[in-house]
Amino acid sequence: MESIFCQDNHISDIALLDSMVHSATATASKACGESGISLSEVKEFSLCFLPKTGEKMNVAGAVVYRKGKNLLVESRVYVEGEIAARCKVKFFKEDRNENTGETL
Repeated sequence: MESIFCQDNHISDIALLDSMVHSATATASKACGESGISLSEVKEFSLCFLPKTGEKMNVAGAVVYRKGKNLLVESRVYVEGEIAARCKVKFFKEDRNENTGETL
């Protein structure tokens, strides 16, 4: 079946990027605790190979830089221990009203 996530029996680069951004967002949210975060940009996307459909993929993220309100998370997709793709995702912490919880 062909779609933007699967082409020619391989997982597409768009699907890999989507998975990495989701992983990076979860990693950044965990690192920031209860405070809100916003995605700023995706940087340094690197594709090594496209996994075949049905291959087990593992996605991992780690905070590689944190200063002030800025946070940079590196995310990687692994297939059988090999890096299939990687990118860095930049986030910033949102300021919130302590009384209402609304983003300022």
